[in-house]
Amino acid sequence: MYLRRINSYVLLAAIASALAASGAAAQATPPEPVRPDQVQPDPVRIIRLAPEAETTREFDRQERLDALRAELQRVYERLFELQVSYQRSGDDAAVLDSLALERQVLRGQVDELSLRIAEENELREDTEFAPPRRGEADIYVLFEQLAHLEDGMDPEEIGRIFDDREGLGQVLAIIGEQLKDMEVDITEDRVRIETGTGGKLSFTVPEELREELSAGMREIGRELNRTLSDSTGGARDWARIVDGLPGRIAEGWPERSGRRRKVVAESAFSVGRDFEVGANEIVQGDVLLIGGDAYVSGEVQGSVYVLFGDLLIEEQGLIAEDAISAGGRVLLHDQAEVLGRRLDFGDLGGLAGGDLRGGLAWALYAGRLVVLLAMLLLIYALFGERMAILVDFGGAQPGRAMASGALWFTMIFGVFVVAAVGLAVSVIGIPVVLVLAAGMGLVCMMAYLAGCELVGRRLFVLFRPDAEPVTGWIGAVLGVALLELPAIVLLGLGAAGVDAIVTRPLTALELVVRFLALSIGFGAVVQTRLGRRGPEGEEVGPAGDVVSASA
Repeated sequence: MYLRRINSYVLLAAIASALAASGAAAQATPPEPVRPDQVQPDPVRIIRLAPEAETTREFDRQERLDALRAELQRVYERLFELQVSYQRSGDDAAVLDSLALERQVLRGQVDELSLRIAEENELREDTEFAPPRRGEADIYVLFEQLAHLEDGMDPEEIGRIFDDREGLGQVLAIIGEQLKDMEVDITEDRVRIETGTGGKLSFTVPEELREELSAGMREIGRELNRTLSDSTGGARDWARIVDGLPGRIAEGWPERSGRRRKVVAESAFSVGRDFEVGANEIVQGDVLLIGGDAYVSGEVQGSVYVLFGDLLIEEQGLIAEDAISAGGRVLLHDQAEVLGRRLDFGDLGGLAGGDLRGGLAWALYAGRLVVLLAMLLLIYALFGERMAILVDFGGAQPGRAMASGALWFTMIFGVFVVAAVGLAVSVIGIPVVLVLAAGMGLVCMMAYLAGCELVGRRLFVLFRPDAEPVTGWIGAVLGVALLELPAIVLLGLGAAGVDAIVTRPLTALELVVRFLALSIGFGAVVQTRLGRRGPEGEEVGPAGDVVSASA
């Protein structure tokens, strides 16, 4: 039964497509003008087209007939929509009963409108009107003609009915409901339909429509391939349909798609490595990738977010929502699809390496610098005494602080990444990850600013040895300004078009200097317990007062 429904639907859609294409190419025959002496005056009746209408309108006979035909066509169109819903409803008895009831009502409307059209035609017998334009033939008459087709009818005879292509296309769509329970046989130039109860309908497709019919069925074949070939049962139906088609049509249908698609994850999160969604794989949710590239050849039913990496949507790849890369590119194959937004913010590393050029690079850098200075002022306002202890410890033992800081930072950061990934797998652990990330960020910022202040103090003493040393946030601002000079030079070189190979040594120097400043501060953070213990081992209170000395 399922195969018969598909075959019927394929047949009707292909014929309707062919008729529409041929009808669009046909030239309309202009109507002959009506002479005034041909029209006889006649009393005008009032017809209410709908029960809910609040007013009535006067029509002459021609207008009444046109209105009834238009209303009949709307009913036929609704019947066609109902037929499509009926075929897609499955085995739900309640839905089928509801559709059957509505279909019965619509058929009653068809009978009523057909009767009224017949009455109007009788009233028009004594009056000659302009001949109807092409495509305006009575659809009801076409139904009657199709109902009396005989087996083996001459192609020229059936061609007269095909001449009204638009009307016949509508008729074929309506009778598709009846075809769902019939056997359909399609050959190169002939269509045979058997009802299973002895009745049958057979007609020859005119030569001029055969190519359009074949093209329409090939197009439908491509759509059916997408729908059926991704499941085992659908693949079997697909093979049966193709085997039953004529050679010329079947040759144009694509090969069945590959293996059945497999759901590989509800969502995906990866740090430091590439991630791939294969051609036959589905991710049902979102994909978040940090520090790697994403390759999508299959289907992602959510969004894909990539931080510091590229997103490549390959052939046949599909992302149902957004495709976003911050610090990389979004590359889309011609046959791939992104149904949501497609955004990339370029290589964020270019702020340091000069890959981003022009006004955008300077604007992003200025925004980062403003945020850094705002954090500097806030931290010194809240933790001024602790920052002083960190700087004093780093200045007293810079080598020890740098070595221990580099080691401790590497270890703690590695543990933090592993813990964050483990907690992010569960929904409950996500708030914990956010709290840990905020705490880790605050500690690293305090360590970096302590290193910057130490650099600022040494720089000021170098140029002004006789002046009073600067301390606090002023020294930190001087240190930040010095450490930002390489980034500013790199931006200038990038804007001037200097090749990235030339700027790489300067980029490496900038990263090393920043890491050394962070290491000195981080070593001081560990040794002083985040500024709670002074250089001599005293425990320091919240206001910076000495509470007790260590043994």
